[in-house]
Amino acid sequence: MLLENKFITFGPGNFDSTRKKVVRESIKEGACIYITVNKPKDILVEELRNKVDVKKIFFIDLVSKTNLFSETSTCIFLPFPEDLLGLAIKVMKKVEDKKFKTVILDSFSTLLLYNGVDRTIKFIHYLVNKLNVRNIPLIVISLEINREIKSQLFQFFKYV
Repeated sequence: MLLENKFITFGPGNFDSTRKKVVRESIKEGACIYITVNKPKDILVEELRNKVDVKKIFFIDLVSKTNLFSETSTCIFLPFPEDLLGLAIKVMKKVEDKKFKTVILDSFSTLLLYNGVDRTIKFIHYLVNKLNVRNIPLIVISLEINREIKSQLFQFFKYV
């Protein structure tokens, strides 16, 4: 598989359709890890169920606000979207499994709200580099962001 990190931006009216399209295209290559900072895993599964094979998706949920870390066979629940180190550790442990072909982050714009520009961009840089070593692309979806932030992300992604 050709490694193509992608950063996909869109307007608020296209969010759900873009999400479905990204997931549908990603799982064509095999199983993926889906990091959600926008909607709880259970709601995403319901929305995606008739559109994609949700059995090919492993979720990392930063939204459900469980007060403690927990894990099931289909999801890791992390209690805080501010815990970027914990998130990075969990993602890298899951990709050691070698069955995952893509990591999707939904969404950069929401992660920015919790972590600020500098922390979020450093996190993306770290994650892209760690995944690149394993030849796993990162696909980031986001609402539109300003040019200054886009220019900082340009070096990490084929599309911004």
